[in-house]
This record gives sequence, C-alpha cells and structure tokens, in this order.
Amino acid sequence: MATPSNIKGGPVIENHEFEALNGATITLDSSTVKGQRFSDGNQNVQICTKTLGGGTYSVYYRFPSGENWIGHVENATENDSVTIVGKDAPLFEALQVRFTNTPVGTNPAIYLTTWVRGI
Repeated sequence: MATPSNIKGGPVIENHEFEALNGATITLDSSTVKGQRFSDGNQNVQICTKTLGGGTYSVYYRFPSGENWIGHVENATENDSVTIVGKDAPLFEALQVRFTNTPVGTNPAIYLTTWVRGI
C-alpha cells in the first residue's frame, strides 16, 4: 500500500497493534487508539490481522454520534487487508473488529494503520 511519508505540520501515518484475547471483539475508538477521533483526524484506515487459526474477521464502523454498527467487510482472512480510504469513504468515529471461527485460546493480532484523508 502506498501512503505518504510526511506532511507539513506533523506525522501522517500512525500504526497501532492490538491483541484480541480469545478472539473477543475489539472496538477501536478514542478510548483505545491514543485519543484518536477518526472523524477529526486520520480518517483513512487499513486493518490487517494475524494468528486467526483459520478463522475470519469482519470490520464494522459507526457514524459520528451514531448508535448502530454498519458492516464494511465480512469474513476477511489473514491474507486480506481491509481499508476505508478516499474522499468517498464513509466518515466514522469508531471501528469494530469481530472474529469468527477462531479456535479456543487463540489471541488474534490486529494491526491498524491510519493516515489523513485527501493525500
């Protein structure tokens, strides 16, 4: 994936790593991503995973001040990268990663990369 390396005024790309203990659903919002408010800052995202043990993951997003989760991509595998990018991508305030068919005791790793929209 090609992403910008810098921009006037500060860093553009942020990388975050999470572990989903026993395949539990992970919510990515300002409380879990260093105060990141996706609707105000880095609005482009890429999500990758490892250690799914043959299972899959699905990515959902929630609109700012919204209550419902909207499915973006379902049943992605370790070989897939899920992105929400570009000027036509939905504006969101939170993401949720849900796991399906991961073996008991599996702790999937989530890799989140964010960068500003419009670059």
